[in-house]
Amino acid sequence: QLAAARVEAETRSSAAAEVQDLQQQLAAARAEASKQASTAAAQVEELQQQLAAAQAAESKHAASAETQELQQQLAAAHQRAAGLELDLLSARDATQGAFKKLWEVRQQLHEVHEVR
Repeated sequence: QLAAARVEAETRSSAAAEVQDLQQQLAAARAEASKQASTAAAQVEELQQQLAAAQAAESKHAASAETQELQQQLAAAHQRAAGLELDLLSARDATQGAFKKLWEVRQQLHEVHEVR
């Protein structure tokens, strides 16, 4: 009976030590998992910041390209306007020339009419 009690006590002691060892392993595993989760969360946050910065840079680049396109369109519009202004000046000169000719012809007709 003493031997049986001794075996039971050793078994309980061994089981208690094994339970304690497993509890320590579980605590260590939980701590490692928590550490890895924290690291992963920090990496996610960093990647989100990088993505936001990249999107802002992309948006700025797109806006810059759009601004450049608009500047080119504006320059082309200025060139067309300058061309139209030259056409208008030419038309004005031609109109003045035509009126001058008309005035001369009218004067000649008037002189011819007076001579008659």
